[in-house]
Amino acid sequence: MSAADEGRTEKGSAKKREKQREEGNVLKSQEVNTAMQYLAGLVALSFFGGGLGVAMSDVMAYVLTVAPYGNLQGEINSISWFYSFEFVAMLTPFFSVLMIAALASNISQVGFMISWTPLKPKLTKLNVFANFKRIMFSSNSVMELVKSIAKIGVLSYLITIAAMPHLADYLGMLQLTPMLVVMRVWEVAYAIWIMIIIFMVVIAVADYAYQWYKHEDQLKMSKSDVKDEQKQALGDMQAKAKMRQLGVQRLMNIMAENAANADVVITNPTHFAVALVYDQGNMVAPKVVAKGVDHVALRIRKRARSKNIPIVENRALARGLYYAAEIGQDIPEIFFRPVAEILAFVYKLNKKRAHA
Repeated sequence: MSAADEGRTEKGSAKKREKQREEGNVLKSQEVNTAMQYLAGLVALSFFGGGLGVAMSDVMAYVLTVAPYGNLQGEINSISWFYSFEFVAMLTPFFSVLMIAALASNISQVGFMISWTPLKPKLTKLNVFANFKRIMFSSNSVMELVKSIAKIGVLSYLITIAAMPHLADYLGMLQLTPMLVVMRVWEVAYAIWIMIIIFMVVIAVADYAYQWYKHEDQLKMSKSDVKDEQKQALGDMQAKAKMRQLGVQRLMNIMAENAANADVVITNPTHFAVALVYDQGNMVAPKVVAKGVDHVALRIRKRARSKNIPIVENRALARGLYYAAEIGQDIPEIFFRPVAEILAFVYKLNKKRAHA
């Protein structure tokens, strides 16, 4: 049943696409992988087929010339053991190219992703009748069956028209050397392979278009689904905004409490505020106990006034300390002199207040 029949007329949202991707439901055409495998196989044989051809011609020459005069079964066994390792060594690069092509084909279609969701056990998979109906009578199964039959028919026709002109040459191959036989067979196989690749590329393009249409149809949503998702997203945004607000409020409270224990607050005067504390007997350098901008800076200044902590306006120094030192850290050495002058002024002011 299509999305329109189910009332799903709206395009799938980014959230639904991401959820489907996490579950392993992605746009992918198996025919693209097959076409890539055929193409990679042709490339691999073009590069590594020479060695395989030489090895095959050696085996053929040995069987046709030496083996008939001895123990044929024993000779075949010895040949098998002798050339098996050589064939494995020669076929390893060939199959490596096929493996790389398979990985590249999948990554190019869906990107790099690992999803374990399709492997999770589901009770619905144990329903034999439902699975039989899904496999045998679903639209996807019918489409795959029709596609397979069409592929077999067209491929058989292409192989036939490519091989028929060379039938007369096959009998003449009995007069050729094994190497020439291998070369002749490769020429015919190469021509057939090229035709198959062209056909598979056409099939891959058509199947990818069909898979895209089917994937988009599955992702479609009804109007009520879209509204529900928007409400949920709005609720999440409001919850996140509330959490941010609480976080800012908590930060402002912490900064205000730390400022209550400071020796001096240096301001911008309105945008920045940095609270410093310095214990000459126990600290190497003044330390930043609170800092903030805008609303946080305002809270720091208010808290400092309530505790009669001196507030000194120095635009450049306040901005520099805010960016150069974190809370709980000593101020950088470059600020020692200007901060020392301010602290000396503050200490002198506190003495006057004490005498008064």
